[in-house]
Amino acid sequence: MTIHPSPEMTRSDLVEFNTHSFVIKIWLEVTPKETGRTSWRGHITHIPSGERRYVSSLFGILTFIIRYLKTMGLSFDRFWWVKDWIASQKFPRNEVEGEVSSIPPSAQVKETKLH
Repeated sequence: MTIHPSPEMTRSDLVEFNTHSFVIKIWLEVTPKETGRTSWRGHITHIPSGERRYVSSLFGILTFIIRYLKTMGLSFDRFWWVKDWIASQKFPRNEVEGEVSSIPPSAQVKETKLH
């Protein structure tokens, strides 16, 4: 859906009309002490629409924002189109958490050991 500005809008209205705001919240998820590993998770929320996506990689954050940049008329080279397509694919369930990931396993953030 494309929304077009009305003729009555002022210049400052147009700037706000063509603006997207996001809130990104990130937290650490620590696994049991025996493994000594931790990973991060988070979510990104598009403020005007309230749409939220849970993420576990920077790639997930980027693909969420890129969709809104496209609605503003921005275009991206083939590299980003391929990444966008990959993000739209469904990948196997995460066996630990039972969730379906929209991020290919090779692009997900690996767990790291805490010292």
